[in-house]
Amino acid sequence: MKNKILGNKLFKSGKVLIAVAGVSVIMTNAVIPVISTASANTNNVTDKAAAKKAAAKKATAKKAAAKKAAAKKAATDKAAADKAAADKAAADKAAADKAAADKAAASSNSESATVDSSSSSETTNPTVYTPFAGKAVHTIYTGTNTYLYTTKELTTIATTPLQGDTSVIAYPDGITTALTGKNAGDLAIPVTYKGQNLYFKGTLGDLTSNGLYPDGYYYALTDTTFYGVVKPTDPSVKLDAPFLNGSTWFYYFDGGVTIYSYKNNVWTGNTFLNAQ
Repeated sequence: MKNKILGNKLFKSGKVLIAVAGVSVIMTNAVIPVISTASANTNNVTDKAAAKKAAAKKATAKKAAAKKAAAKKAATDKAAADKAAADKAAADKAAADKAAADKAAASSNSESATVDSSSSSETTNPTVYTPFAGKAVHTIYTGTNTYLYTTKELTTIATTPLQGDTSVIAYPDGITTALTGKNAGDLAIPVTYKGQNLYFKGTLGDLTSNGLYPDGYYYALTDTTFYGVVKPTDPSVKLDAPFLNGSTWFYYFDGGVTIYSYKNNVWTGNTFLNAQ
């Protein structure tokens, strides 16, 4: 009985063990799916993390590429703008240079035309022959019926002859020499007469040639004969010796001449006007 009981206990215990074992088996079977599910969930989270990381990496790369493209475009735009500015500056400079060259050419052509004309319209441009732009000296012409010329070559006679004892403005700085024709070698003295720029034919280097006398000029022809564009009593007259009785002084002025005679420290004169 005891054994049976024990047997029963054992049996019962065996059942329990079996039962426990069954449970264990059942439990083992029950746990396996749970573990598999957990493992799948873990893998799913890992699979998602990697995708997220890959997406972030891709986004970063895309952003970097976009930034690089923007920088490249900005550099290209700047280079294009710089080239456009340089091209414009070059074009502006070329235009300015051309304008300056055109102006110089026009000025040169104008000067050439002025030189070719060689008339009373000569200008005061310092780059060309400008005889009427220098120092002007008031003179008196003491001859009669001398013609003036319109060119420095003394080839064209002016229509108006130069009346004797007449005012003429001469330009000593512009005296030149005729180079061609029958007047070659003669001096061409630029003068202004009655508002015209003309040329006086001279033979000497001074303004007294052929009777063209500047203000204040006087000359002792002999010990008793004098002439000039100043009166004998003018304070500027200074001689090396006193005047002698019987001396004669010809004083020329615009429109006539006065002939002075000297006797006993007194000058007396007779005036002769040009025929009107």
